[in-house]
Amino acid sequence: MAGKKGMRRKVASRTARQQAWQSMQIFISFTTDDILATADIKNSNLNKYLTLLRRHGYVDETGQIGESGQLHYRKLFELVKDTGPTCPIAYRESGLRDLNTGEVFEPEEEEV
Repeated sequence: MAGKKGMRRKVASRTARQQAWQSMQIFISFTTDDILATADIKNSNLNKYLTLLRRHGYVDETGQIGESGQLHYRKLFELVKDTGPTCPIAYRESGLRDLNTGEVFEPEEEEV
């Protein structure tokens, strides 16, 4: 029964973002092609998720593979904040909730 003392929290189901998160944990340093090859996630969803993770300090863009402007140019990312098995989830519009730590990062307010 969920919530009883001593019970483990269930790891998130195999959503596209959960699969991507697990791939990032395995690779540590990766390109979007690496994640797309190992997780059942669409490119647009992955790019939105990486933007969210970068905004809140979970992933950094560390460089590139190939020359800028070349056909095979790819950004290189690194997972810098691995907090556990459950993927951080989107919260409100651009916030983030980390179920592993219980942290909630509120959406950043845009300057007017």
